[in-house]
Amino acid sequence: MNIKRLCTVKGVSPVDIQNALALESVQAVYKWSAGKSVPSLANLIKIAYLLEMDLDDIVETKKPADNE
Repeated sequence: MNIKRLCTVKGVSPVDIQNALALESVQAVYKWSAGKSVPSLANLIKIAYLLEMDLDDIVETKKPADNE
């Protein structure tokens, strides 16, 4: 997940995401940023909209090497 890096670039705080997603606590956003959990697809879509990014920009989609 690139949430932490993209939020820094876009100037969006974890609290901004909490408010945009109407979450009760900001802790979920911190867990997503640290890679300890992942947001639901619905929340990913909302985050992408908030950050004005495509889902591919948020979710790290590295193509595996041919030998892996």
